[in-house]
Amino acid sequence: MAFTQTPKGHKSGDRSYHQIGLMHAQFDMSPEGFMILSQKLGFDVSEIAAWSCDLDRCNNDEEAAEYASALVSAARSVNKNHEIAVLATHILGQVLGDEVSAKTLQFLPGECDAVKAYGKWRAEGNSPPVYDPYFVPRHVADMAHEEALRLMLNSVRLAHQLSIKQEREVPISTFTGSPANRFANFFEFPPPATKIAGYDIPNIHACSAGLLVERHGPILDLCKTKNVKHGLEAHPSEFAIGDLHSAARYLSIMDDVGYSDVAGFNYDPSHMVWQGVDPVRFIELFGERIWSAHMKGVQVTQSSAAGILGGHEPMNHPNAGWQFVTVGCERDCVPLENVVNALTRSGWDGALIVEHEDSEWLDQEGAKLALDNVRRVDRKRPTKRHDEAFAQK
Repeated sequence: MAFTQTPKGHKSGDRSYHQIGLMHAQFDMSPEGFMILSQKLGFDVSEIAAWSCDLDRCNNDEEAAEYASALVSAARSVNKNHEIAVLATHILGQVLGDEVSAKTLQFLPGECDAVKAYGKWRAEGNSPPVYDPYFVPRHVADMAHEEALRLMLNSVRLAHQLSIKQEREVPISTFTGSPANRFANFFEFPPPATKIAGYDIPNIHACSAGLLVERHGPILDLCKTKNVKHGLEAHPSEFAIGDLHSAARYLSIMDDVGYSDVAGFNYDPSHMVWQGVDPVRFIELFGERIWSAHMKGVQVTQSSAAGILGGHEPMNHPNAGWQFVTVGCERDCVPLENVVNALTRSGWDGALIVEHEDSEWLDQEGAKLALDNVRRVDRKRPTKRHDEAFAQK
């Protein structure tokens, strides 16, 4: 059976079969302000970013319940039927899973102990070496992992309480990071070392898998206790990088250690299409483990100057071979209608969350266009075959 976010019955959206929501992450505002904007733009539900929430109010179930009530009230402030469908924890999961560097340390709040410790280390006259400009000392990295774990656990408590308050399953969408710098080794040159000077060199993929379970295990344990689904977004720089093979490997590791009931995916086709991966096939293979779904577009340009890998240009550089665009627009290579139909066929029943990233559109205008595009293709499936009309009555 595919997952349903609304176990008491299907909830349609305004002029769509599924509810359609908006993702908070790209909008720099409080969750309360974002949900008001989401409603004014016409969305049925919202996915809010946990890192913008006051997670210090979720250190235990009682605190989390009180904070969840406040967020639910804000969600219903304009439309009494508006709900929080998903809680996003992407950047917190990235900090926890990665080998911490300045790139991930910037995701933590400036007042946390890890950031303060890094500032103290620099104030003492230390600097990162020129050959590793994002270097973070080990004690700072350990503190960052501890802080990310605390915030992730509080996010699970919040998702659990949002589920109770709204009588719907609120999964967390997240990243796992790439333990042991596994993603940096996706291209095998220089080739993997296996033995030097008579000593074995550990396999980086096995090391990464072990650290994945070690770092994220406490979160998944709490997910099991609280009945919260944990959805990895298969995405470059994660343990599952946006293809079918690494996604299957991720599930196999999670299943082997007892997390098959909570570990699954936040589906996002945009990360698959530019890699040449069929996003419909992903649904067909893993539909029973999809807890939430992002609707995001991607443009692929075969004649680009910077190629698929981007030529070290910034994200969404016009010379890059791919860039995110408004889902369903003319530049989008995601087969939006096929994706939505495949989710419906699989029996999955939840909100379709628009994640808007497009350098050619203002955020609010692009989000409204994406909403219209998803509405246009989202419909209930017919209950009979068309050729039955020719049958003898």
